[in-house]
Formats: sequence, C-alpha cells, structure tokens
Amino acid sequence: MAIGYSATLISRLKSKLGFETVIVNFSGPSSTGKTTAEELLISAYGCPEASNQGGLVHTFNATQNFIQSSLNGIHGLPVALDDTTSNPYINLGQMIYTIASGSEKGRLNGDGTPKRSPGAGWSGTVVISSETPIVNQGYVSQGQDSRVLSADGIRWTPDAKTAELIKSKVRENYGFTGVIFAEYLSQFTVDELFAQYTIARAKIRKLMPNRDNLSDRLEAKYATIYHAVECMNGCFGLTLSPDELLKLLLEPEQRSVEDRSVGAKGLDYILNFVREKSSHFDHHYRIPYSRSDDVFASGDRYGKICVYEDRWEVVIPCKKIDEILKSNRFYETQSAKTKWKADGWTKCEKDRVDIKSAGVRCVHFVFPSDKIAFDYSTEDDVPVHPSAYVPKSTPVSDYAVDDAEALNKVLNQTVKGV
Repeated sequence: MAIGYSATLISRLKSKLGFETVIVNFSGPSSTGKTTAEELLISAYGCPEASNQGGLVHTFNATQNFIQSSLNGIHGLPVALDDTTSNPYINLGQMIYTIASGSEKGRLNGDGTPKRSPGAGWSGTVVISSETPIVNQGYVSQGQDSRVLSADGIRWTPDAKTAELIKSKVRENYGFTGVIFAEYLSQFTVDELFAQYTIARAKIRKLMPNRDNLSDRLEAKYATIYHAVECMNGCFGLTLSPDELLKLLLEPEQRSVEDRSVGAKGLDYILNFVREKSSHFDHHYRIPYSRSDDVFASGDRYGKICVYEDRWEVVIPCKKIDEILKSNRFYETQSAKTKWKADGWTKCEKDRVDIKSAGVRCVHFVFPSDKIAFDYSTEDDVPVHPSAYVPKSTPVSDYAVDDAEALNKVLNQTVKGV
C-alpha cells in the first residue's frame, strides 16, 4: 500500500526529486501473494482487477507498444503490470528504460513530422510482477539495476486463505483512501514535503550500510516509500513502522549490492569461460613468458594462462573479451574493464585499461590464489612450457627370467614346426 501512496508523493515532488517514474519488481515463485499485494496497493485509487481495457492493473497479454501506451496520461497514481511470464516476447530491458523515462519512444507521422499525443507521458510508481527478477531477464546493465527496486523472494501473504480474503475485500471496496491521502498531502507545500523527504532519505541511508555506485540513486527512490509510510500514519492515524517495512524491501537490495557490480558480473563471465575453455589456452607453469614472443592465433586459441604458486595470470585479446561478455548479453564492456583496473584485477598500461602483447590489445588478469581458486587438481594437469621441461629417464624393467629348460623347450618346438 505504501508503494502505491508513494506515487502521489512522487507526482508532487518530481521537479525536486529529479526522477519521475519508480519501477518496483515483485518477483518470486507462484502462490507467494504477489498479485494480492498488487491488488491491495492499487485498490486505494481504483478497481484492482486486471484488465487491458482500462484501469490501473494490466496484464502482459498485450504487445509492448500497447502496454506502454496504456500508461499515457497517468500521473501520481500507481499502475500494476501483472505476470511477465504470460508474454515471453516482451523486451523487458527496453521496457524498463521506457517506463522509467516517463514517455513513449518518439515516432513520426506519415508526412515525417513528429507524432504528438495529448496527455502523453506518465509519472508515479509502476509495479511489475514476475517469477524471476526482471533485471535478470534482459541484457546485463547497471542502468537497469538503478531503475528498478527489486522486491525478490518476499512472501506477501501467509497462506491462500488470507490472500483470497484480501482480494475479496479490496474488490468490493476501492478507490476512496487514495483521494483522502491526496487531500491530506495538498495541505503541505512542495518545499515542506521535500524537507520531510530529505529527513526520510537520511534515515534510509542508515538502513543501507552495504553500498556501491548505485546506492545513492536507489536510496532516493526508497526514501519516497519511507516518506509515504510516515504520511500515511499522519493521514489515517496509523502506527506503521517505516523502518521495519523498509527493512523488508531493502533486504534483497542489500543482498544484491555485490552481485550487481559491473566488474563482478563481467569477471564471473570471464572466469567461467576460462575454466570451461582452458584447453584452448597456451599454458605456462611457474615460468614467466616473454610478451614479445606472444602470438595470438585467430583460430581456437584464446590466449595464455600462467600458473604460479600464489596466483594465476590470464592474457586474453580485448576483442575476445568483448565477444565473451556480449554473448552473455553484457554490453558495458568498457565499464567492466575500468572497474577491473580500479579493483586491481588487471595489469594495464598507464592511462589505459588494457596492455599490448605481440601487437594485440589484451586484458591481462592477475588472480591471487587466496581469492580465486582455479580448477587445476594437480601440477601434472597443467601443460608445461617448453623452457620448463625436464626430460624424464626412460623406464627400465627390473623383471628377470631364468628358466633355461622352458626356453629350450619353446625353441625346439619352433624348430620342429618349421
């Protein structure tokens, strides 16, 4: 419910906040109450039943353009888009950017002039439900992570009986508390609301100890929900705890801080590739190689692996790095290389994020053994560089035969047979 009310706050504060539409993703297995939670928050403003013929709850049983057009003209109200699994052909990555922008993609009329529609654009909150997080279903981008508040794995209702009770009540009684809330907010100026929001944001910051480069942007959006809970208490005489409610929403966000890093995601793809394709690399064991002797073939040779006692190093041409990342729908390749350099995972030339080897721009990774384990079980599993090869003595059998009688018998039989 607080998520729905935050849409009204966002509408009033959007010029101050610097963003228009907040996307919240309810994700998790079926029968965890996602649709029930959607209906409850929508019921404050309108009919909570799903329909693509109008209203505030839509399904994904429609084209992408239809879904986006259905948002036009909705400002300060929550909208729910229910169950992405009903339409696997929707480009969720593209949709995230479009919804967050608050306007449809620009189009032209038949005569080449810009097409304009009355009441275009939207603002507020859009809730999307799915079985898996929508940021994992499109291409990998921090831009998506910063635009979506992920509420993953939350059980919204304790059992089916409770869910049905909530649905039956909100379908019979809806559309009036949102009006009361809007009237309550109208008594405050935008500056007063913004001052309250600033205090709420400071409180949210304390609830987000795990931080990265996206935390400030996400913090601003969570603060509107925190502020909405405080305003709901003032409007309806409730005693809700905004801290406890936001801890519930922030739990998946705090878990994802490390995973959503561009550097960490990109590095995982590279590590998995090297482990799976290690036989396609030239190997050196404990013997440093001369970069001037490097020759990277264009066939199925992907680079070099050098294994030491305390680390293993991998050199891969930049073009191959880009290919590996993009094959995993990861397109922020330059950002990943910059992050790897900053975190000390790569050796680089000054003012660059790569290094030249045999005339080829390469990424030179250095993985300390105490931080990342490599899947070589024994030293004998590693192909040895020729300069480190020490020939072994030819094995000699120590088995002795001393049976002259048996030997003479065999020879005599052979002679007779001839």
